[in-house]
Amino acid sequence: MSKIRQLGRTTFSVLPKLGLMPRPDAFRPSGVSMMMPVKDEEDWVEKAILSVLPFVEEIVVVDNGSDDRTPEVVGRITERYPGRVRFYHFAEEDFCGAVNLCLRLTKFSTVFRWNGDFVGRTSGPCSMRNLLSRIRSLDRNRYYAIWLGGVGLDGDLRHQLPVPGEIEREPHVFTHHPRLHYRQSGRFEEPVVPYFYKRLEWKEQYFFHLRSVKPARRLLYRYFWTQWMSLPEKSQFPTLDSFVRHSIRERYGTSDINVAMKYRVRDLCPRHELPALQFVRLRRRGRSRRVWRPRDDGRDPRRGPRDKEQDCRPGQQIRTARSDDEGCANPSGETNPSGPHGLTITYGLL
Repeated sequence: MSKIRQLGRTTFSVLPKLGLMPRPDAFRPSGVSMMMPVKDEEDWVEKAILSVLPFVEEIVVVDNGSDDRTPEVVGRITERYPGRVRFYHFAEEDFCGAVNLCLRLTKFSTVFRWNGDFVGRTSGPCSMRNLLSRIRSLDRNRYYAIWLGGVGLDGDLRHQLPVPGEIEREPHVFTHHPRLHYRQSGRFEEPVVPYFYKRLEWKEQYFFHLRSVKPARRLLYRYFWTQWMSLPEKSQFPTLDSFVRHSIRERYGTSDINVAMKYRVRDLCPRHELPALQFVRLRRRGRSRRVWRPRDDGRDPRRGPRDKEQDCRPGQQIRTARSDDEGCANPSGETNPSGPHGLTITYGLL
C-alpha cells in the first residue's frame, strides 16, 4: 500500500472517534470472534482450535464440503465446548462464499481470520495470549485491519531454519463493520476493507503455518484447488476432482492420481533444495551449547565468500565475535576469542 493511501486510512480512521460515523460498539459487543472456514483439514484443525480457544470469546467453524474427517473432528470439539465452538456446513463449491458466511456468523466486534492449518504459539513473548492482549488494548473507537505473518513449516529444513528476508503477511484481524466482506480475486479470496480502517502491520510471528505438512493427496488437490477456484466458468469442470484429473495429465503426463501425488511432493521438496547441515558448538565464557545451521558449500552462512587459503576445516575453531570476522585458528590450534564476548565456534559436518 502506498504511503498516501496509508496516511488517508489513518486519517479517516479517526472519524468514529470524533462521532462522525458509527463506532464499532454500535454494531456488536466488545470481544474477539475467531472465524475458521475449513476444507479437508483433519490433520491440524483440532490443534488449530485448541491453541486459541482459551483466549477468545468464540470460534465459528464453517466446513466447505470436506471429504475427509474434518467434520467429525470439529464435531467432537463442539460437544466438548458447547457455545464456545460453533460448527456450520456450507455445501456449495464456493470457498469465498463459505468465508463470507463465517464472517456473518461471528458475534463480536473483533474478527480474527484463522485457518485450519494454523497452530498458535502457547508460550514465550509471541504467544497467542500476548497477541490477544495486544489486540484488546487497541482503541475501541476506531476500525483496524491487522496484518500478521506466521512461521511457515513446509516440510523441508530450508523453511524451518531462519532465513533472512520479509515474512509473508496477510490481513487476519479486523474490527467488524457491516461493509466488511470478502471477494474472489483470481486464485484467492481477499477482504474488501472500507476506507476508514487503519492498517497495522505487526512483524512478530505468533503462530505456525503448517501449509505443506500434510498428506500427499491433500497437497495435490490443494495446489489445483486454487486454480479451479479462479475459473470464470466451471461448467466443463463442475467438481474439483474432475479438474484435478484433467490437470495432472497436462502437468505431469499421467492420469494416475498416486503418481501425480509423488510428483507434487517432489515439486515441494526437490533434493537440491534440502541443504546439508553442519553441527555447530557455541562456546561462551566456558559454557557450550549445540545448534544446527545449513551448510552452503562448506561456508559459514553468517560469513561472506571465503578465501581458499583461509579454509576452516571441520573441527577447527574460528573467530566469530562479529559477523564480519574472517579469521581461522592458527596452526598451533590456539584460538583467539576476539571481541568483547569471547565467543568461539567449533564446526563438525554431518
